[in-house]
Order: sequence, then structure tokens, then C-alpha cells
Amino acid sequence: MPRTSRKSLFQGQPVVPEAPKATAYSTWGYGRISMDSERAEDSIESQAAIIQDYVADSSRPDLELKGVITDLGFSGTNFDRPGYAELMAGIVSGDVQCVVVKDLSRLGRTYIEVGELIFDTFPEYNVRFISVNDQYDSFADDAARKKLLILFKNLVNHMYSMDLGKKIASSFLIKQQNGELLGSLPPYGYLFTAEGGGKRLKPEPESAEIVKLIFAMREQGVSMVKIAEHLNRNNIAAPRNHYYNLGVLKGERNAKKAMWQNGFIGNLLKNEVYIGSQIQSKYDKRGRKTATIKPRSEWFIYENAHAAIVSKTQFENVQSLLAESGKKYKKLGNKLEENIFVGKILRRW
Repeated sequence: MPRTSRKSLFQGQPVVPEAPKATAYSTWGYGRISMDSERAEDSIESQAAIIQDYVADSSRPDLELKGVITDLGFSGTNFDRPGYAELMAGIVSGDVQCVVVKDLSRLGRTYIEVGELIFDTFPEYNVRFISVNDQYDSFADDAARKKLLILFKNLVNHMYSMDLGKKIASSFLIKQQNGELLGSLPPYGYLFTAEGGGKRLKPEPESAEIVKLIFAMREQGVSMVKIAEHLNRNNIAAPRNHYYNLGVLKGERNAKKAMWQNGFIGNLLKNEVYIGSQIQSKYDKRGRKTATIKPRSEWFIYENAHAAIVSKTQFENVQSLLAESGKKYKKLGNKLEENIFVGKILRRW
């Protein structure tokens, strides 16, 4: 069989080598918004749209957007965020090769942490970082020249966060001094109401009766452990479950059956809210992982701020019993067997 010349197969057709395909980075957007920053231009939807438009530009074929990871309701100074943790896990595993944000502040607002992330962590894992509004691309030719600008903006974001934190703390202090309620969940036995102007407390009938029962049992000498056992045995909904049933709390966690605990009952029995007093600025949380109780002289106390559930006489009787039990516990430790006959036994529980 005669050999066929290879040239004859391509006569008149110039051989053009196939161009190598450009490397496409596995790209993930990241968006964050805190509850104190609800401007439309900073919304999660707006951030996602900016990221998507940037990656979709035909001049950037090397970016392949896989998705946008978000954190809603997290401050830029807090890096304990679920979305951020997911992003970092993807970086470590190699699934995230490029991170795109709307601007530097979405990544975070602390100078040291954000700086280490951009200039240490990302390069260590060979991750490309792009901040759209800052016109910064860590793989661009001008990245080194823009490093000083990014450091400066990072410092500005840090200072803004510190200033905002002071303003928020000052605002909270003024509200506390004016007797305004700040919590998102009312004390057990109460609901929030706007009646009479402002945020106030009003007794919630079902749970208020349980509060009265708890005080009555303790006044008659029943221990907090026994009170908890009584409530659990009689299927009285624990506070978390009760507020879920009322629609105040949401989520599966609050729907799952919870148990009454003697620790919660102890705190409830000491709470002056049940005699109509509203107390603000009780705890010092500044720069502390765990809040500490301030001296009582520094509290803002407003008597008769709302309807009481128990009388002052009953409340004071219970405080005396709690103080007496506390002294015995300090003396005997876990050997203490509380005397169930302390006080008047008016009823068998």
C-alpha cells in the first residue's frame, strides 16, 4: 500500500496551533452587612449585584463565579461569622481561588485582622483578592503600588468602626438614663407593648401565673431544684418554648422541648422586674468577654415602671430565704440539704 504524504492532507490549509485555554479562577463573592447599617447601597442584594456584574464583564474571562457567600447582621469587627468561616474553609481546601467583595469594609473593619488576611493569608494560599469599588486586584500589575492605599483605607475603616462603637455606646447610655427598654426579648412573665408611648412591659397572663407560682413555692421553703422538677413534671412550657408558642421567638432550636433549670429559677427569683422596677446599666461589658455586675450605686433604677407580678413583701421574703440558703451553701458546700420546712408550709406541691 503506497504511503500517503502528510502534506497532501493539509494542502492549501495553513496549520494553526490551538490556543491554550485561559485559566479560570474558581471565584466566590463575599457580602456582609450589620444590623446598624441598612443603607440600600450596602444591602446584601446590592453587594451581590456589584460582584456579579464585575465578574460577568467580558474583559474578565479568567473569573468563574461560583456563588456569593453572605453574612447578615454581623459587625465588621466580629470575625466569628458563619459565612466568613465557610469562605475560609473553601480557601484552605482550595475550592476558593479568588475572593471578590464590593469594598474593603465588607471583609472587615479591624486594621490588623484585615491586613493579615489580605497580605498574609491570601498570598499563602495563592488566593486572588479583588475589591471592586477600591479598584484593587491583588494579581494586577499595579497591586504593589496600590498596597499603601489599601492599608490606608483599612485604617480608615478601623477608625470608623471604633468611632461608631463609641456613638452606639453613648446612645445606649442615654436611652438607659431615660429608662428606655433595650432588650429584644422581654423577661419571662412579660411582653413588650407600645401602650403609653415608648417600649414598655406588660404582664403576659399565662407566664405571669407561673412566676407567681415560683415565688409562692420558694417563699414556702421549696428548693429551686424541686420547683424545676415540679414545673417539668407538670409539662409547664419552659420560657424558650413558651415564647416560641407566642410567636415572639422563631427557629427550630426554640421549638425543641426545653427543660426548666434551677439556675434560671434562681435568677428569676432575684429579678426586681417582678415588683415593677426597671433596672438599666447593671452590667459592665466594656472590653470584657464576660460582663461583670456594677456596684448598685451605678445602676439606673426606675420604680413602678410597669405592673408588678408579685408584691414587694413577698419578694423581700424570698430574698431573705435566698440569702440564708446562700450562707449555708458557702459553709457546707454541696453537702447542703435545704430544709423544706423553712417558712410557712401552706400548700403541698
